[in-house]
Amino acid sequence: MIDAYSPAPEIQQNSFETEFARSFEGPKALDLLVTTECMMRCQFCYAPQKRIPEMSCDNWLRLIYLSYLMHTENLIFTGREPLLLEFLPNLLQYAKYLGQRTTLSTNAMLFPPKYGKVMPFVDEIGIPIDGFDATTNALMRQPNGEVQFEAAVEAIKVICREYPGVELTIRTVVSALNLDFVLQIPEALTRLGIDIQRVRWKLYQFNPIGNHFKGSLMEKLCISTDKFISLWAMLREAELWFECFPAVVQDETYAIVYPNGDLVTTVVDTQRTNSFGFPLFKTKIFGNLSTKFIRTMTSWRQWREELKRAGNNWVRIPPVTNTQ
Repeated sequence: MIDAYSPAPEIQQNSFETEFARSFEGPKALDLLVTTECMMRCQFCYAPQKRIPEMSCDNWLRLIYLSYLMHTENLIFTGREPLLLEFLPNLLQYAKYLGQRTTLSTNAMLFPPKYGKVMPFVDEIGIPIDGFDATTNALMRQPNGEVQFEAAVEAIKVICREYPGVELTIRTVVSALNLDFVLQIPEALTRLGIDIQRVRWKLYQFNPIGNHFKGSLMEKLCISTDKFISLWAMLREAELWFECFPAVVQDETYAIVYPNGDLVTTVVDTQRTNSFGFPLFKTKIFGNLSTKFIRTMTSWRQWREELKRAGNNWVRIPPVTNTQ
């Protein structure tokens, strides 16, 4: 019953905190990285490489309630693999109860046993596919990239068949490992029985976020922005719903909550570039929303105001889009 997911008592009693949240204009979208656990170890993953302790279900419900009060409209439930979180259905249901839009980002490997509990509370689902078959997908996603490809295809078929009202997005990270065959993905999925007109396809240029991208690993994955943008030239005549996101896009409103409640964003690391001259990115922590909500959000607002006064100090290329 939805009554089981009412706001935590400490929230209802803490009028100062709730009044602050009501008067605060928070981020329109908030990524909730609910866990750093995953059955895969994809080499391009931006998520923290070390395990981060996870908050309790009550603490997550509390943060969702506060995000609602501060006018956050979209919640993206992600992680390494959010379906590993036992109480994920509780969080999704509560967000929908409050009227927020929910997005689930999953590798789909746990989709069969879990989807009945989560899909009724999902507005959009994002599933990664980085190759045109199991073998090419495994070049990007390791280990078990072959299994992940098969799971993703089956999950997409289930969603198309059973959840026509859910927005479905296929996400592809484009790197030097798969650049040459990315354009074969739509045709391959069509042959597998997927209505490609039903889905949105998001292509992301590999973006080296985090200190673990160094030396040979970074050079192994990076491609030039010119090569990435050339994909758009080849896609624009196709009747596909797609968006291309270059690596140099940096959005100052981007905010993500780590499993322990830390609020972070990505900022340009002016001291580090790759061989193509791209700026690398690092994480900036504003504080912890679980223990110091007001101080953390105040710090985030001050940072945004500083950016606005200073102007963008990076090159910004907007996403290239072909909408249906």
